[in-house]
Amino acid sequence: MDEPPSIPQSIGLQADQQTWLDQNRAVVEERLAPLRERGDGTLCFELSGSHFIVVSKEGSVLRLGLVEQGEAKTVLVQSKLDLQDPFNLITPYNQAALLGLLWTPQPYRIYAAGLGGGRIPMVLFHHLPQAYFECTEVTIETIPIAVDYFGLPCDERFEVIIQDGRDFLVERSEVDPGAPSYDLMIVDIALGNGFIPYPFVTQDFYQLCRSHLSPNGVLVINWLSQSPFLAERIKTLHSAFDSIYYCRPDQGNIVMFAPMADELDLERLRERARARQNHHQFPFPFVELADRLGTGDELMSEIPGWAQARILRDAAPPENYQGNSI
Repeated sequence: MDEPPSIPQSIGLQADQQTWLDQNRAVVEERLAPLRERGDGTLCFELSGSHFIVVSKEGSVLRLGLVEQGEAKTVLVQSKLDLQDPFNLITPYNQAALLGLLWTPQPYRIYAAGLGGGRIPMVLFHHLPQAYFECTEVTIETIPIAVDYFGLPCDERFEVIIQDGRDFLVERSEVDPGAPSYDLMIVDIALGNGFIPYPFVTQDFYQLCRSHLSPNGVLVINWLSQSPFLAERIKTLHSAFDSIYYCRPDQGNIVMFAPMADELDLERLRERARARQNHHQFPFPFVELADRLGTGDELMSEIPGWAQARILRDAAPPENYQGNSI
């Protein structure tokens, strides 16, 4: 694994990690304090391309959603935050994404494609004071909203790039082929209607991700469970990685894990989950989610049409795949 650069002292990192946790919590609590005093309802409504970005408040919970123009009743919720406990991930698939730490417990470099309110990177930033983050987001209007309403870090070890997540990785390969690898990569990208763009589900893309992972790194992906191309996506991911795992945190999502290291049995992963929980004290059911982990082989047996599923490639997108342009 690549050695990390020295971490600037300005971020307040101390030998005692608890000091950092207390300091960072105080900073975030102070930034979010004015929002606690605001009443329920819509706090922000901003046009961005073909949709509106909406921040609403109900009790102590903030929601960031996307509303397609002309479809005001349909809201795709991207992020949720509890103002009473901003480091508690309250969305199950966000909670499950942190199971990536079972393969890389102390990641130095983290990449997130698709930011939204930035809940997963924000919580990882809090618990991993040694880590550096690079995040990509195509909707520039989202960034100040994530900062002002969802506590997104403003820090020299947390960089947000306004660029397509795949284009960023391609450019990184071409411009700086010697760039350090990522220990954890998180891909959570969806169009306003919930569909994942085709360039982010192909074998070519997963091979690109693999080329940017460290030897002990892991790729984490969030998908909708009801995708008509779920079998194809699973088969395609498995074509790029020797072993894959999954977790179904709720009815609507399935979170995939594609590690670089050799396959581990599920009991070993659950032991690691208990160790991570003991270390980080996550305020959500981290260990219980680890109990829901399954292997790629188990998942294949559950998915109808597995044998007929094709591997998705850039050069041949299915005609009926929504958002299939490359």
